[in-house]
Amino acid sequence: MKKLFTIVVLALACLSASAQGKYASEVVYKGDDITFLKIDGHTWHGYGKMVYNETVYIVEGSKKALVIDAGTNIQNLDQIVASITSKPVILVATHLHGDHTGSAINDFDEIWFYPVDEATENQNLKNYKGKKNSLKDGMVFDLGDRNITVFHTPGHTEGSVTYIDFKNHYGFSGDSFGNTDLLLGTTISGFRASCLKMLDIMKRNNIELLYPGHSAGDYCETQASIQNEIEMCDGLLNGSLKGEKGNRGLILAINGQRLEYSESQVK
Repeated sequence: MKKLFTIVVLALACLSASAQGKYASEVVYKGDDITFLKIDGHTWHGYGKMVYNETVYIVEGSKKALVIDAGTNIQNLDQIVASITSKPVILVATHLHGDHTGSAINDFDEIWFYPVDEATENQNLKNYKGKKNSLKDGMVFDLGDRNITVFHTPGHTEGSVTYIDFKNHYGFSGDSFGNTDLLLGTTISGFRASCLKMLDIMKRNNIELLYPGHSAGDYCETQASIQNEIEMCDGLLNGSLKGEKGNRGLILAINGQRLEYSESQVK
């Protein structure tokens, strides 16, 4: 009964977000490499076609705009972004895997990312000729009448971050919380700490949802989904839960969410 209740809560949370217009279906751009949907008057959700609908978000203020992640291989991303917003743009990354910092980073003069991820940066970053800037936990991007705050949320990678828009009550989490399928890159306890941190931020500030790193507009992270991941971590750490063998190690699947990990990460 408890499992059924949690599934219903997760489903209703995403339906509620959709009903509030957070996942508008209006297509503002459709090309060979990416499609952009309008979230609201100053926010757009792009998804690529190479790696499970890898996302690119445009978050616009009155003076500047953030481009969050750059997909895998999107031709002329800078020109596509310029067709949607006329504001000067700043490219930021949720983490440095190649499906989020692909070849299109070269369309931009600078990129921001959490520095601890540099140890595992992909070839695109190694060859990048622009300016590399370091994010810090709690730093704020002032876009003009709109502030976006950076939070370090390690788990998928050591340098994963989540961007929160407190005014509009949503954020952008990349792969920090898994898009229903988290590939763990740290430890269970480290990921659990990130979940607790983000859940507290969401509850205290009425953050309704987090836009993830892979989605064509059909999934959102919610307080309920992150609470479910905390319970999964608790079960693994206290020994009451254990995953089954999968292609990459062990897989724990509960209430529509999967956590992929190895025995050595259970600490």
